[in-house]
Amino acid sequence: MIFSMLSIVNVTHNIDNFLTIPDFIWNGIIKLLITTISGLIISYYTYTFLKKKNERTRVAGIILERRLLIYQDFLKVVNKLGCKKLMPGEAGYSILDIIEKTGFTNPNNTLVEYSQIFDNRHTYAEFFHSFEQTFFESKLYLDDNSVKQLYYMQSWFALVNSLLISIEQQLRNLSVEIQSRQKYVLDKMTLTIGTIMDDEISEMCFTLEQIFTDNVRDLKLTRRKRSFLNKDFFIAEDGYIMKRMKSSVLSKKENILKMQTVFLYLALGSDEDIH
Repeated sequence: MIFSMLSIVNVTHNIDNFLTIPDFIWNGIIKLLITTISGLIISYYTYTFLKKKNERTRVAGIILERRLLIYQDFLKVVNKLGCKKLMPGEAGYSILDIIEKTGFTNPNNTLVEYSQIFDNRHTYAEFFHSFEQTFFESKLYLDDNSVKQLYYMQSWFALVNSLLISIEQQLRNLSVEIQSRQKYVLDKMTLTIGTIMDDEISEMCFTLEQIFTDNVRDLKLTRRKRSFLNKDFFIAEDGYIMKRMKSSVLSKKENILKMQTVFLYLALGSDEDIH
């Protein structure tokens, strides 16, 4: 009992001593607490900000490194497209005659000049599938301008491929004797398209190189946000790809039909003029 009373007296005495602490000490304690809490809050947000910034820098480095490798891959493609061939002699005159019959214009006048990928049907098919695979494997790391240009090029190459497949399917429906001329006809059609489109190929390559150069100088990591306007094939407003395709020489449907007719006659072994 006496021990309990003494304990109560000690506690009461300690409380009294605690409450009698001078105001300047209380003010110091409060200021210390405020400073400590403020420092912890600032440290937390500073750490979070720097962590995010370091992460963005790390990701930017990875993307830049990946992009440079992709640029090198596509510059090899550009070099391949830029390697031109000239077809002299009777073979060249034969191509010029076909171009005249189709109503197209030879951009090189009397010269039959074409990119080496149009050397024959097999070479073009290999190039097209290689380009398509490289593009779809790397477009995740590319900027919007590069993707748009490569989409256009891929669409253009796909159109050429579809024209060749169309003739190929029509030849398969003909007699076995005519089918034996299939490779000859497809190779010649590939050469003809390459000759007609020589200027467009040079322009596409130049534009792609320019975009790559500008992007290396000014790295942009932002990408267009997904919306109903930029899904899949239509990656820009107002049908960007379709608008550019309409300006292509291959958009002339009447000339394309004439070309198909000319090569079907060629498969039949006929040299008569197509009007």
